[in-house]
Amino acid sequence: MANKLLLAAFFLSGIANANYVDQIETINAQIQLVNKNAELQAALQKSMGASVTLPKVLTLIADTKGAEATVLYSSGRTRTIKKGDVLAKRVKVTSISHAGVEVSTPTGKSYLSFNNPEVTDQSTANDAAIVPSAPSIKIPTIPVPRNPNVPSPSASPMASQG
Repeated sequence: MANKLLLAAFFLSGIANANYVDQIETINAQIQLVNKNAELQAALQKSMGASVTLPKVLTLIADTKGAEATVLYSSGRTRTIKKGDVLAKRVKVTSISHAGVEVSTPTGKSYLSFNNPEVTDQSTANDAAIVPSAPSIKIPTIPVPRNPNVPSPSASPMASQG
């Protein structure tokens, strides 16, 4: 009887130790992931400080009551804008007319280009100068904790019930 209790205590301490090791591995992987995410955000902020990607015009309405436009950002987000709105850091809408949406940027005034869904590559020489390159950062994988109570998947297909 004492041997069985001793054996059971030994077995349970091994499971507890394995769970502890798995938890530590998971926490360490999560810390690495958070650090890489912070590194990525810092790199993106650094690259965005030097340049700004301007949105494309989707729709434009200008009449006697005023003017507004719907723009499409490179992230896929859309937004309705009017004169005076700020599109990005140091980018402000100066006018909206039938001719298009005029914005003031640190490099001067320019018009937003129109979105053309039929054209797959809409980049221009001007766009290439203002689009930052994405930083290359390796994100670590998170280990899956080992659990001896979960059965491994079987190689045999499940029998259909009829």
